[in-house]
Amino acid sequence: MQLNVDIIYLICEELDPAQFERYSTFYDARTARKTLLSLGLTNKTFLEPALDVLWKKIYSVDVLLYFLQTRKDLGTRSRVITHDFSRKCPSMQVLDSMRSFLRIPRGGNQKVIMKCQIDPSRWNRMLYYTSRVRVISLYRLDCVGGSIYPSSGEAPQCIFPNLRKLCASQLLISSGSLPFFLSDSLLSVEFSSYGKDAPDLGPTLSSVAQMAPTLEEITLLYGEHRPFSSFSSTLRTLEELRVLRIHGIPTHYDQDFIATISNLRKLTDLSLKVPSTTRLNYNGIPNSGFASLKHFSIGASIDETHAFLSKVPSTVLQSLEVTT
Repeated sequence: MQLNVDIIYLICEELDPAQFERYSTFYDARTARKTLLSLGLTNKTFLEPALDVLWKKIYSVDVLLYFLQTRKDLGTRSRVITHDFSRKCPSMQVLDSMRSFLRIPRGGNQKVIMKCQIDPSRWNRMLYYTSRVRVISLYRLDCVGGSIYPSSGEAPQCIFPNLRKLCASQLLISSGSLPFFLSDSLLSVEFSSYGKDAPDLGPTLSSVAQMAPTLEEITLLYGEHRPFSSFSSTLRTLEELRVLRIHGIPTHYDQDFIATISNLRKLTDLSLKVPSTTRLNYNGIPNSGFASLKHFSIGASIDETHAFLSKVPSTVLQSLEVTT
């Protein structure tokens, strides 16, 4: 008797490490990963579904180290981990080496450094795994040094071709390697930019829009009064945008910013903050503006909030959150 592939996938989903990290305090994500790896190694029937779940969401580019020669510096000790990809390597063998890697203690002062670039002989093997990734969240403290980003940026094409959601801190944004993490399949992005040296997110978002014109969701975690250039011109190209959340206070909004977002026909969820010294420009809003807006959150002065709400059709708005 042969089990249905969909049923096997549902079994593997019950061991999804991402779910355990969110909901469980007794069965941690590391144990879930090891169990899922063991399940995948039992036979070929479970291998593909187990890989799909294991690689669906990742929190670090550490995973790339399995396909590259690396050196691990542990204070006065160093260790070289190598994997020979000059010959064909069965999927189970790579899974087994990954499981062994998970057993290595990961101290807080540990640092992993790239020693070589991705070469064509290893590229297809890496894509066999990274093409399964749907969500990347790079907000956690990473044991990989910043040099991994420009090193991986030497790659000949997108590293994660089927990515749906990217959450990235300014380390990745500032590295110049962001294009290699982008794909035309991308539907949601979440970028953070804090501190006095935080980059302008305007050019970053522009490059994302060019690569993924069907983007549906944008969330910006922004430091106070950070610059943001050419925002409106970028938004005008995103006709499929449904969610726009700005958690922070940009230095200023473009003069045509409100008119631009009012013309986004599929925008249903809008959240933004307006500096107390800023007066938004409501010129150019058509009579049919904000026609699809259902959820609206605004942090602004009372007068600014009132002026904005007067432009939003009350017949479509379902929820409203106001902070001053």
